[in-house]
Amino acid sequence: RVVEHGVPRALARADGALVRDDAWHDVVFRTTGGVLEMLLDGRVVASAADATFPTGRVGVGRLDDRPFFRQTTATTYEVGF
Repeated sequence: RVVEHGVPRALARADGALVRDDAWHDVVFRTTGGVLEMLLDGRVVASAADATFPTGRVGVGRLDDRPFFRQTTATTYEVGF
């Protein structure tokens, strides 16, 4: 979801991202232009097009549980044509 002027708005549902085990999983968030994608173990589980904020910060969390993160990195790639 994106929060603009204090108002949250859902961008996409990640129905395919439901995890019901205690194993660690690889989660990747990537953006290309105005397209945002969430990958779970290498598979795209959510995608949305939104150009509200061309630059900014990323927040990761859950609304209904306590998530655990390890080996977290953020990488920026410059794309040239």
